[in-house]
Amino acid sequence: MKVQPNSVYAIDDDHLVFCGDICDPRFVPDILSPSLPSHFDHIFIDPHWGVVTLRLSYDDLDLPPPPYQDYLSALFTFCADHAVSGTSVVITAPTRAPGLIFTELARLDFNESWRATVPYGSCDTSCYLAGGAFKNGNCVIPKDFSDCADWQAVVKRVLVNALGTGWTFFDPCAGRLLKFELALKIGAIAYAVELSPKLLADGLSRLSDRGHKITRL
Repeated sequence: MKVQPNSVYAIDDDHLVFCGDICDPRFVPDILSPSLPSHFDHIFIDPHWGVVTLRLSYDDLDLPPPPYQDYLSALFTFCADHAVSGTSVVITAPTRAPGLIFTELARLDFNESWRATVPYGSCDTSCYLAGGAFKNGNCVIPKDFSDCADWQAVVKRVLVNALGTGWTFFDPCAGRLLKFELALKIGAIAYAVELSPKLLADGLSRLSDRGHKITRL
């Protein structure tokens, strides 16, 4: 399956997947925002954790990446615009060096209900922005924290606890649509955005192979 930038796909008629750049001022108002609900029940943000992975995604587009801080600001601000007090928001960050992700969240003064899930933890470890868990861009990791190899198991626990049938789910950094697919299995109404056409093509092909109806809009 070949995916083009600025394209939209319906999955089983009720769910939407977008290929585009949230940092692109044309993509957001012209393609993305008109097709989204005003807010979501759950947002799972798994951003690029640094300039290297961000650059690799833009290499797929033959474009230079934006400054990393600008990328984070655009991403988190867009998600905040689609969150209300009852929205559950989870943000992943690298285990040992959360750095700019937490710094940017603190600078933008996001709601204390937004959680940061530390990947590869033995459980869905969470810290609260307003509770003093973030200091100088570092995350306070609980003493009982232990690394584990099964990051997908951590994500599954988070989503199973956060989602219910008919709830709206948004993944703005969807990759190969693994979290999106899990949300479908739970019964959520799922929306996703991915910057890289190559990664999204892999995800859509997998969904198609598993019997999901894929329609380009």
